[in-house]
Amino acid sequence: MPKTKVNTQRKKTNANNGNADLTDYIKIQLISLAVYAAVFIFACVICLTFDTNNNLDFYISLSAVAAASFISGYLGGNKTRKNGIVSGLIYSLPSNVIVIFVSLASSAFKADFRLLITALILIAAGVVGGITAVNKRHRR
Repeated sequence: MPKTKVNTQRKKTNANNGNADLTDYIKIQLISLAVYAAVFIFACVICLTFDTNNNLDFYISLSAVAAASFISGYLGGNKTRKNGIVSGLIYSLPSNVIVIFVSLASSAFKADFRLLITALILIAAGVVGGITAVNKRHRR
């Protein structure tokens, strides 16, 4: 009988095989914080340059924290490469909790409709980031 050739090449995978450790988690949170700071500083420059009202300030700051939540969810989903909803939620959770706590503290711990909308947008942005990263086609 002729011998069949066995494929001995290994499939290329991530260095950590889809598992993220604490240092990766901290790096992703720091990158998310840097994105938030950059977008927020840009938004502050726009608000100080132009005459804006309070509603525009709210939407600009909301877009800054949503971008940071999306980036942390995306980087977390890209690191784990599975369960985009869960990884996006888990990786964006610390920044979301901090933003919600600061919002509550600034309003004397009284929850309002804006806080609920902010929380839902932050959760959705993190989840969308995780799903986007998991479903992204990687080049070979």
